[in-house]
Amino acid sequence: MIHKQILLYGLINAPSVPEWMLQEARDSSTQGKNSDRVINNHGDEYTRRTLYKNGQAYTNSFNWSSIMSDRSLSWVRSNVATNAKDVRSVNTTPGLERNGPHCDRNRVMTLIYLIDSGGIDHQTVFYREKGVTDLIRSPGIHVDNYDGLEQLVSIKVQLNRWNLLYGQVLHSIENIPQGRFSIQVSLDELPDNLSIDMGLYT
Repeated sequence: MIHKQILLYGLINAPSVPEWMLQEARDSSTQGKNSDRVINNHGDEYTRRTLYKNGQAYTNSFNWSSIMSDRSLSWVRSNVATNAKDVRSVNTTPGLERNGPHCDRNRVMTLIYLIDSGGIDHQTVFYREKGVTDLIRSPGIHVDNYDGLEQLVSIKVQLNRWNLLYGQVLHSIENIPQGRFSIQVSLDELPDNLSIDMGLYT
């Protein structure tokens, strides 16, 4: 059987986010908390679920997201990805260490412009679930006990650069106790105008 390669991570050649857009992201920020601007509150049973790793229990550090303006979306489509679905200001809650293994609910790939890393040792980790052959999983699936996973690869998303992540393979964000802040762009497929400087495949 031929295994189709998946682009798990890429570093993108694209302009830096302009200052006005950074300011909009800051103004739109929920500071890692729920608010009436949050677009993806799936209930505490998901957002604040308990994670189990190395015999310890942790509260999930959810990505609280708010939609940014049409002006920002237009800038992204002109300068980064022509088929961007939306652009978001995204925060995690300071004091929570990890966003547990999951697949994104409403996008296939994500472009991340990381502004605050959440911690010097931050890592994004991709996994295969033990006993499951397929790497590409159903949107929204999550695994809360790390003992049930095999690590595929760990990467460190770069600050102040556009990073591409494949969201339909289980992945987590680790070591982010200071709170993570980014601008994120939702994609369902790679755009023709995307310039990938470095790619990491399965």
